[in-house]
Amino acid sequence: MEKGLFLFIGFALSFGTLNAKSAAWKISKASIKYVFVPSKSTDGTELIRLYQDKSFEHLVYVPVRKFNKAKENLAEVHESTVQRNTGTYSIASGKIQFKLVDKEFASELYQKPFAFIDNKIYVSRFQSIFNQKNFLFKTVNKTKYALPFYLDPLSQRIVRNNDAASKIDLSELAKYLTKGGHSQWMKYQTLVAFVLKQTEIDQSAAIYLNHEGSEDLVTKIAGENRQVNRYELAELISEMGVKAGLTVRSIRGYKKQMEGKQFQRIPHAWNQVDLGDQAVLSDVSMNENWLKVDPAVMIHSHFPIKAEDQLLEKSLTEKEFDQLAYVEQTKEVASYISFLPSKQALVAKGKVSILFDDQVSGIRVSFAAFNQQLNAFESAVNVAGTSSEIIGAKTLVNVPINAAQGQLTLKLPNGMLVNYFIENNGSEEIEVASYLKGLATQKRALPVIKTANTTNAAVASTSGFSLIEQWAKSSDGFLNELAALEFSDASVLQNPLIKEARKYFGVEEIEGNQHNKAILNFFKETGNGSIKTDEDAWCSVFVGYCAKQAGLNYSKKANAKSWLEQGTATSNPKPGDIVVFWREDPDSWKGHVAIYLGKDETTNEVICLGGNQDDQVCIRQYSVNQVVGYRSLIKK
Repeated sequence: MEKGLFLFIGFALSFGTLNAKSAAWKISKASIKYVFVPSKSTDGTELIRLYQDKSFEHLVYVPVRKFNKAKENLAEVHESTVQRNTGTYSIASGKIQFKLVDKEFASELYQKPFAFIDNKIYVSRFQSIFNQKNFLFKTVNKTKYALPFYLDPLSQRIVRNNDAASKIDLSELAKYLTKGGHSQWMKYQTLVAFVLKQTEIDQSAAIYLNHEGSEDLVTKIAGENRQVNRYELAELISEMGVKAGLTVRSIRGYKKQMEGKQFQRIPHAWNQVDLGDQAVLSDVSMNENWLKVDPAVMIHSHFPIKAEDQLLEKSLTEKEFDQLAYVEQTKEVASYISFLPSKQALVAKGKVSILFDDQVSGIRVSFAAFNQQLNAFESAVNVAGTSSEIIGAKTLVNVPINAAQGQLTLKLPNGMLVNYFIENNGSEEIEVASYLKGLATQKRALPVIKTANTTNAAVASTSGFSLIEQWAKSSDGFLNELAALEFSDASVLQNPLIKEARKYFGVEEIEGNQHNKAILNFFKETGNGSIKTDEDAWCSVFVGYCAKQAGLNYSKKANAKSWLEQGTATSNPKPGDIVVFWREDPDSWKGHVAIYLGKDETTNEVICLGGNQDDQVCIRQYSVNQVVGYRSLIKK
């Protein structure tokens, strides 16, 4: 079965059964117990979700068009419709029984009880013993599939059912998406990521300051046409933010856009986000670097209709805005540094001087000559001969100019990119020289655009991300899983056993006659080399291999309960200790062993990192009631 990239991994497993025949698709608070997928791939994606309240959903997602999985990015192009059956289930004596309540498609699953053994569904117990590979469904990591049923599990896009827009409750959806957020900013980021995934921005669409947009914004993410202009995008972000309990609003105004060798004002829309006592501006129609912008940076490119929306100590006029140098933000967070000259167009006599109100090193300077015949800028090149010097607490940059006209760009390490248009006409810019002359005779402050809501220092101190936010944004799947579980103890990353085990995060069995060499090596290195398949239970040898590599005592047996003889018993486990569970029955010889990470007090489940969990190395939660014992390992 295809595996997708799951953007919403950080949200709690807290949506539940929905009445298929209700007017709206409601999200309940029942939590997921198991998620099953079929043993064999189908044309679509098939899931069975069992909930703690004894209800189930049987879902089939069918792609809306044929596509080449080998050549196309599923996360970008995949869309589907969904069919859904719901009902109740019971599990007893190794059997599972489904009772259908609401039906949208036919299935033989509801005709009789099936064997439920080792987290797999078989036609019969006989088959589970003598033909173990021929199962019907197997459990998978429920975190990956913990989305409302109307979000496709491969792409996380809202399904293309004809009635999707009329049945989705935008308020409930917004609250669900932000439920796992630890800060207002993280919740806002989550909503932005979701909206951008559901819509296509029409950057060419003209918008007007009195533009009304779509009356029903839910159609923009769940309707037939999911294209939005910049105003509708800002309104959609604002509405979803408010419904999620955030202080977000849309702002109308103008944005500078290069036309030939000049900037023109075009109608535009963006958002203001209040984060406690700090307000930032956000333009999600641009790239990710414009998501969290200091108003002092934003005013160089965006001009709101209402002066109070500038969020500045002293508002600028339209004329002052037009004359300001164009500043871009090249980092997710950029601290503002005032500079001279602050105007957009400069004259030069073979050189220009720029003064920054801070000691700045590592400034990169480039120049793009203007081609009169093509009415366009040529490719930018680094400017040779550029020099800089520290004058007091300020930085003076001197740039030689050889071309007649062009665009000068200075990229600062703080995340600001300053653009000037240079006319090398033999006249000399005297603003910086005059300022420096006055600085020599009296203490002068550089003119600065001040943010009204907070000082620049406050912006810098609150601009960082929490540990969970950093882990959620990481490309490391192990850290993503920890963030999804709202786990924030960084000390686990230093534990020697956990450090070894996370190296193999995501290693999984290979279906068919091939076998994962890494798993076979776990068997070999722990004295179980006679086992030559990755279908044999390998949780014990995985923990054993990692413990061996970490220099700890380990079990040389493939039996999970053999770990009860290792180390010392403890009733107060810490991350990096061993936890042993029973399977099927407390008195059975069968069990499972993994590395303890922590405990989920809400669900009363143990969080552990282990192998052969959903046929792979991953993080999974098991009931505390299944724990046989905890063990602290001893160094050799």
